Amino acid sequence: MAKKILLLGYTGKLGRALHKALAGEFEVTAKNSADFDAMDFTSADRLIDAAKPDIIVNPVAYLGIDACEQNPYPTFVINTLFPQHLARRCAETGATMVQFSTESVFSGKLKRPVTEDDIPDPINNYGFTKYMSEVVVKDALAEHYIFRLPVLFGENPRRNQFVEKMLDMARTGKSLRIADDIITAPSYAKDIAERIVAMLKEETPFGLYHLANEGQGTLYDLMTEAAKCLNIDVQIDRASLNDFPGVGNKNTVTPLKMTKTPPLRPWKEAVAAYCRDFED
Repeated sequence: MAKKILLLGYTGKLGRALHKALAGEFEVTAKNSADFDAMDFTSADRLIDAAKPDIIVNPVAYLGIDACEQNPYPTFVINTLFPQHLARRCAETGATMVQFSTESVFSGKLKRPVTEDDIPDPINNYGFTKYMSEVVVKDALAEHYIFRLPVLFGENPRRNQFVEKMLDMARTGKSLRIADDIITAPSYAKDIAERIVAMLKEETPFGLYHLANEGQGTLYDLMTEAAKCLNIDVQIDRASLNDFPGVGNKNTVTPLKMTKTPPLRPWKEAVAAYCRDFED
């Protein structure tokens, strides 16, 4: 009998990819913000009690470096306390938990790819609250997976995140200025989701893992590659993160390196696949 999964937040970029990948291998109950409120833990409890899942998958997050600085209370509740509550419920029911973290738990001061063994040093509320989610989930529950992720691209009908916003602007013919000093490991949400499904099926040992497409590139590199793959004729100029002032400190050189499992395909191959899959 297939294991039962409760997937929370299934309509976001990562949640959508997870839903598609998980549905073919598990019995999935997928819910989003129309079904529960991450600020109201009792609403999630009702879903857990009804679904009786073997695994809870939680890609729910309060996103955006500046938004997290400006709204510290919901950021802390959603990014830290909500995962803690879910982990405690998993401990009570015997379920496994899948929680997601971010490259933003690192500042970038190491100036090199970061591994699972590097010590986090977050410099903004987003990174701090996501790091705290790692701490509280690990403390509450042994049977957990924590996956740190980089900047993602993928199917996202809401078009409300960096890659999609930039592509929509590019299609208008408006020139773009993109930071060339923020270095990540750009990654395809579909590749991430498929690896997670494989790890769950194989019952990979519990713990903390980095998941990212292989290699590294700046945000400028990512958008230049995406525009090229989509045959979008647009001028993209190099800029610095300092050209886009905000209220939160930005992590700079934080490409995730996978050392505990085999790497995913190179990120430029993943961009080409993304363009074929969703941007015809």
